[in-house]
Amino acid sequence: MNSIRGGVNNTNSPFFGAGVSYFISKLEFKSFAVYDPFFFGLFNEQGAREGKGYGFHVYLGLQSQITQHLHFISRLRGRYADGMGFTDKKGSIKVEFTGIDITLGIDWIL
Repeated sequence: MNSIRGGVNNTNSPFFGAGVSYFISKLEFKSFAVYDPFFFGLFNEQGAREGKGYGFHVYLGLQSQITQHLHFISRLRGRYADGMGFTDKKGSIKVEFTGIDITLGIDWIL
């Protein structure tokens, strides 16, 4: 979509993309003072593990020209990652996350 405003040719340029990620993760955990009625005591556990995983993301955006050099950028991105997907063992604590984020910004192009 093109328009002329103030002698400047203003445009809106959509863009999209996708990518993959490789993760090296470290997980540290600790449980606090869980009462165990069978042993009549407190159960505390802590530990750590490391692993490797993967992720991917996709995004869709729009770059809108405000002036000759100034642009407004908006982007919507969805992500998924399994931080230990390559090294997980059955019964392990999962290290996964998903997310959707919106980015708004200003870009200066020389």
